[in-house]
Amino acid sequence: MTSDSKTSAARAALFAALGQLADREGDRSQLAGGRQHEVSLAIKGAVDDQPLFTICRGQLAIGVDATRVSSSACSSAELVAHLLTFIPKTRRAAALTQLVEAYRLAGGKLPVEEELKAAAETALKKLRQEKTITVRGSVRYDYELTA
Repeated sequence: MTSDSKTSAARAALFAALGQLADREGDRSQLAGGRQHEVSLAIKGAVDDQPLFTICRGQLAIGVDATRVSSSACSSAELVAHLLTFIPKTRRAAALTQLVEAYRLAGGKLPVEEELKAAAETALKKLRQEKTITVRGSVRYDYELTA
């Protein structure tokens, strides 16, 4: 390994360690949305006894939080299980076997009546739940390395 590639690998390791440290020690909740900060860093360290030093300066910008609507549907397994409750217990295993066989024989598309399919689609729309969630604003550091 050449001296330059050793230094590059050491710098990569240093910044990977800093990234892990930032992920574990940083607290996004302490950064106010819409704010900007001038941030200067002097990073001094060593990787495998190779000393490293770099300075960076830049602008840390914290985006404002936003809200968005999220929707979710019940799981397919829950839906099929619930529909099975309308079939006598003695017929449930056979009904599942017939369902799988019909799907296989039709090449991955269940044969259904269009009227029943439309009713099912309407019911599935009603089974979706929507909720409003807050999404944290992004944090961006535009910087320049000077050493």
